[in-house]
Amino acid sequence: MWEGYQKCISNLNLIDSLWRNLSAESGVNYVLKIEDREKIFSLYSEILPYLYWIIYNYLNPQSEEIKALKEIIGEEEIKTTFQMKKLNFLISNPKLLNPMKQELTKLMVNDLRLSKS
Repeated sequence: MWEGYQKCISNLNLIDSLWRNLSAESGVNYVLKIEDREKIFSLYSEILPYLYWIIYNYLNPQSEEIKALKEIIGEEEIKTTFQMKKLNFLISNPKLLNPMKQELTKLMVNDLRLSKS
């Protein structure tokens, strides 16, 4: 459980860092190179299973944090099991990184199962 939260937050930090470096190098109107897109794609691919596990197995599925996380990742708008569509949505929306990290951190802090271990 702890590892899932840690993996999500760690990968989101890596993605955020990659985006910041890319925008610093290329300015506002940069084009995402294939190799950079693949890195981001890979980092998101690693966390999607953890992210969905957290969302659908959290002790309080109606918590504000879970609702916010679902909204951030477009869970309601993209009702699909196609991982590619979800990954493309996340990759094309770097502004979602910080809100995702914030909500995951709140969930981790409030997850009673972590304090029992």
